[in-house]
Amino acid sequence: MRLLIAGVRSDFPLNEPDANICGISSVVSPKKRLEIVDTELCQWQVKLDEKVTPKLGDISRLCKL
Repeated sequence: MRLLIAGVRSDFPLNEPDANICGISSVVSPKKRLEIVDTELCQWQVKLDEKVTPKLGDISRLCKL
């Protein structure tokens, strides 16, 4: 899970300014989608620091974001 979090953080533009994030209009804007992913990553980082072991379903759910 830690490797997955690190990979997502390195590949996704989570800290890019709004002007650099563009996309086709959809139900959820690209900026909002990145905020959702970032929130989920932060929550899992806290859980991992508290020694919570993710289940396969947790990892699968994170991958689907």
